[in-house]
Amino acid sequence: MPDVSGDGRDATNGWTTDGLYGSSQSPDRQRDRLTGGEIPVAVYGLGKMGLPLAAVYAETTGNVTGVDIDPTVIETITDGESHVVGEPGLAALVADQVDAGRLEATTDGSAAASTAQ
Repeated sequence: MPDVSGDGRDATNGWTTDGLYGSSQSPDRQRDRLTGGEIPVAVYGLGKMGLPLAAVYAETTGNVTGVDIDPTVIETITDGESHVVGEPGLAALVADQVDAGRLEATTDGSAAASTAQ
């Protein structure tokens, strides 16, 4: 049924399927699942943009796999270190998220994609 309220809800069940990947769950439930770590996130490319993104997502969601083609990058992150310089606080954030088990890194993009939502 079309959106009759103007705010994304329909007259049938109150929610459309316009949410996360067509979810019929309420936006609040989707947010709770994402921030509670129920929904795995994959970030591809762990360079100057990707690693900070992955680390912040890990801090927010608690369930992030970072993917990069460079095994040295993966090893560095797995050791809880950041190879990206010039980003204030990033090294500590990466270390904290890896230590907490909220951020992991891999070269296996297919495996990360199969578990990510």
